[in-house]
Amino acid sequence: MENPKHAANYPYYKSIYHLKKSTIKKMVFSYLKKIKLLFSLLSVVFYEYYDHPKEIERHLEN
Repeated sequence: MENPKHAANYPYYKSIYHLKKSTIKKMVFSYLKKIKLLFSLLSVVFYEYYDHPKEIERHLEN
């Protein structure tokens, strides 16, 4: 990463999640975290699983 401000986010969130003992999946310049939130932090991508397409539609409508 060329921007030092953004590059600092990666080790910062790594240390935060490590202290909280959170389960994350490490990628090259970001982390994947399974959580039910719509917007994620810089260098972190939130995700969740759905059993049925209707659940996604209801989630997006709200």
